[in-house]
Amino acid sequence: MKKLYVPSPEQKESAKHGETLFPMQKYITKLDLVHPVVTTHWHEEAELTLITEGEGLYQIDLVDYEVKKGDILFVLPLLLHSVSLAQSQNEEMVSETYVFHMNFLGGNSTDICSTRYFIPIMNHEFILPCLITPKHPAYVLIRKIFYQIASLYHEEVLGYELALKGLFLQVVFLLLQLPFLRQERLALGQPAFRLLGLAAQAFQLAFHPVQLGELGAARLGLPFQLL
Repeated sequence: MKKLYVPSPEQKESAKHGETLFPMQKYITKLDLVHPVVTTHWHEEAELTLITEGEGLYQIDLVDYEVKKGDILFVLPLLLHSVSLAQSQNEEMVSETYVFHMNFLGGNSTDICSTRYFIPIMNHEFILPCLITPKHPAYVLIRKIFYQIASLYHEEVLGYELALKGLFLQVVFLLLQLPFLRQERLALGQPAFRLLGLAAQAFQLAFHPVQLGELGAARLGLPFQLL
């Protein structure tokens, strides 16, 4: 079990992400030759990012991750992280990020999900993968979820906050299936990847996206099948 992580107060980001009752915010970040770096910082929220253009370099908790278009990143609360262009000749990198507080998912409640998962995640007792590439067995599902988050956030249909909470919970569930022990750099074999693949398939069967035809006259693009 990892000790409680306490980052430097001087590097805490001052920006407010969302509101008290709705602690999440969308950001589009564009790095170019004029503004090539997002300096090292941390915040109390987690963030889910999709690289939409170009290539770059993420440093998360002092570990470097080379990223390119299509890659997904998940940054835990309190982790130091920075972003920069990969090489001086790279002219641009664009990313779409959703920053959200674990309290939005129920991290400040006293139920089993909070005590068993959210609090350990916030205390870094679980080490989840930071970089999810197309080779990751949950990549396809997480990318679909990301697009659903983007659509709901933009459209703000009735009850969209409920759906967003459910989508972020799906991401956390999928990442929990195969935590990377960052300190030991364990090499994962095929059995581990097959296990996560089966878990992801089971989750997809339980919560597959609804087709518009299934909703009849309703025009809401709900992310879950109604059970």
